[in-house]
Amino acid sequence: MVDRAVLVNNAVCFLCNKSGKTGLKLLKAALLDFYYVKVVCDAKCQLTEDIETLKSSLTTTTFPHVPRTRDGESRMSRELDDTLTMFTFLMSKSY
Repeated sequence: MVDRAVLVNNAVCFLCNKSGKTGLKLLKAALLDFYYVKVVCDAKCQLTEDIETLKSSLTTTTFPHVPRTRDGESRMSRELDDTLTMFTFLMSKSY
């Protein structure tokens, strides 16, 4: 029995499948070209929720600070940078 809902996001699935096989710069370029801002924002929100869940169970780990929302001229790029930061953080930890 699953004790937590599994939410699938296309951008997060893409990151999981290409992480470690593709350079970060190329990965970011592919995400910028293929996905809409809404999809990247949804991925960021999902990763933020996952990190919040981990924060409540682990007190010794320092988590990266990432703003909830971004606005402005290069919003997509900054949202994607935030998403990649959180994804890299989660992948570097073994929970």
